[in-house]
Amino acid sequence: FEGNTLTHDLREWNTLRRQVVSHPEFGLGGPSVNWVDLALRDGDALAELDAPDVPALAVYAGNEKIVRNDRIEAITAKWPKAKAYRVEGAEHEVLMESSEMRRQVWDQVTAFLDSHTA
Repeated sequence: FEGNTLTHDLREWNTLRRQVVSHPEFGLGGPSVNWVDLALRDGDALAELDAPDVPALAVYAGNEKIVRNDRIEAITAKWPKAKAYRVEGAEHEVLMESSEMRRQVWDQVTAFLDSHTA
């Protein structure tokens, strides 16, 4: 658990570990070189496109070490109907963080959905 980049919450971490032990088919291995290459190329291509005319919510971790927050911020900044919400102090898996951090995420999701329903 020490030094993992997914969550600060040991209970959530242990839940994930139990799930993967019980169902190894749900486990993820590290990315291949080919996967990383394609993901980087796709990310660059997507960043060059005009924003779609749809609302979007990007919730991301303030203590992110797996993906690049600057890319999330740059894309949402040029997307007129996008809202970005940074969960300060959170690691990558914001829905596996402390109950307070998860509450922040769900509050943002609920507010976003409420603002886009008739």
